[in-house]
Amino acid sequence: DRLRASGARVVLAEQAWYAATEPADPLRTLLQDEFRPVRSYVSMVILERDDSADGRTLGAILRRTFLGRPTRADLDVLRAQVEQAPDEPLPWKLLGALASSAGATDEALAAYRRAAALDPSDASALERAAALAIDADHRTEAVADLARARRIRESPTIRRLQERITE
Repeated sequence: DRLRASGARVVLAEQAWYAATEPADPLRTLLQDEFRPVRSYVSMVILERDDSADGRTLGAILRRTFLGRPTRADLDVLRAQVEQAPDEPLPWKLLGALASSAGATDEALAAYRRAAALDPSDASALERAAALAIDADHRTEAVADLARARRIRESPTIRRLQERITE
């Protein structure tokens, strides 16, 4: 109630907490419903108040995606959003996730790589692109994605993906 009454336009949240689905948290639900992510970092997300709250906002799409319930319309909305704001990495990354789940591998790969180009500190977009490239038998592209991700950070995910390439 205090956050609603405050008129705050921007909120900073911890990424893992914001993305969690359990346990239920009324503050997280409020942020997901009334704010939209505008910038995502490795551990933090910046949210901006979204006065439209019509279910077609980035926050609403992100929430449905994290709950495992994205819709076909969400994919179309994201395509429009990346055209309107082509320099924002989070919509590109989310477009990658939804395009991948819809079976649009080429679109997903392009979206993840665009997200990584816009946010050079985000290795996870490159890891996801590498995983898709491996599944699509594009090993050369996967090796390149993993090399870029490894320059950002070393992770168990990168090691597992590297093992998949060498199998």
